[in-house]
Amino acid sequence: MARRAGSSPAHTRPGPPNAQPSIDLHPFVARAFATLDAAGVSWSLLRGEEELNDLAGDVDLLVRPEDLPRMRAALTHLGFVEERSWGLHPHRAFIGYDSATDAWLKLDVVTAFAFGSYGEISMPGARRALARRGRVGDLSLLGPADAVWALLLHCLLDKGSVADKHRARLRELAAAGLGPAEPGTLGAHARAISIGGGSLADLVSAAEREEWTRLETAARELGTSLQKTRARAVASRRRVARAIGWRLGLLRRGGTTVALLGPDGAGKSTLAGALKGSFPVPVRTIYMGLYKRKVKLPPGVGLLGRSGLQFGRYLIGRYHRSRGRVVIFDRYTHDALVQRHSTAGFKTRAHRWLLSHAAPRPDLLLVLDLPGETLFARKGEREPVTLETMRAGYRAVGAQPGAAVLDAGADFEGERREAIGLVWGSIASRYQKRTARKG
Repeated sequence: MARRAGSSPAHTRPGPPNAQPSIDLHPFVARAFATLDAAGVSWSLLRGEEELNDLAGDVDLLVRPEDLPRMRAALTHLGFVEERSWGLHPHRAFIGYDSATDAWLKLDVVTAFAFGSYGEISMPGARRALARRGRVGDLSLLGPADAVWALLLHCLLDKGSVADKHRARLRELAAAGLGPAEPGTLGAHARAISIGGGSLADLVSAAEREEWTRLETAARELGTSLQKTRARAVASRRRVARAIGWRLGLLRRGGTTVALLGPDGAGKSTLAGALKGSFPVPVRTIYMGLYKRKVKLPPGVGLLGRSGLQFGRYLIGRYHRSRGRVVIFDRYTHDALVQRHSTAGFKTRAHRWLLSHAAPRPDLLLVLDLPGETLFARKGEREPVTLETMRAGYRAVGAQPGAAVLDAGADFEGERREAIGLVWGSIASRYQKRTARKG
């Protein structure tokens, strides 16, 4: 899972025999790997070397179980958030965002070799594979004898076929030769599995000969032969856990609420629309305008109605936040506070103060800032002097803790990236605090 814009510089170094001579790393990937190395984490890429520059999918890593706390601490410090879930053991996912390259990076981490749709087929050899791993520049890779089995079993048991993107690498690893199978390794265990009167070693030879149809047929047979009673029970239990977790919203805990503030013409709705498709988690947009309807109501009824409406919308946002979603409030109750001019009467000031406190403060306030002249040119409403006064009020809100001011000028792409970074930073900050309390 990744989202990327623009190209990125490559990090390449010559690799050892039987490995690709050079591997390009996206800068964000290189920074994440360097962070793991600095933390002393024993890790290795499982597959997908060809995707590490354009981030076309998840980055799959194998890590020693005892290194998980250090890995979690290191990635959290880098701004990653762990995606909590039920039924995904032994998988753990960490998601991070790099505003400089507009890239999302998801690290899918396992601590053991486990295959099948629900990781129900466990196989030994993870520790030995990590002990025998090698380096290609900034990248840690499984040795060929481990990598060929890890990739082949992933294709056959997890996916049921060999995807086009894996064929060249699988053929290359198969051609490198399996070598002697050391006891306790993934290769030794796989060699002992028979299928269709032959062995899995025959399938490695089939990969070298590019017999992809044969491998697809063998995948169905292999899955059936390895789905023993215990594996089926594990798969059923995890299937139910995932379904319950999805229903309860536990797949993506740690949502956040964000309010976009600014005078008319600042581009709040435009930014809200752009943010809606910019996150790896669901996003909900809720309009919180105070003064859209101008209906004559008895004294006090309008205030009560608007306050109740604002609080009701806030509760809807809290519900979505509890489901792990990013909630974008288009406008918020702070608008009333900014428009509370000193020249207004006591009744008007009191009315606006009450409206400004109709709903609790969101997790993050983003103030879109533009000069009064620019706002007047965009909307033609109110005088530039009045707009400048409002601008000062909004900037004062943006100076508060838990708030930020965004330049809503010509560089909309830069504004969008900065907003994404701030929103994800809000989620990461709260996750870091929770992790620190648990640790």
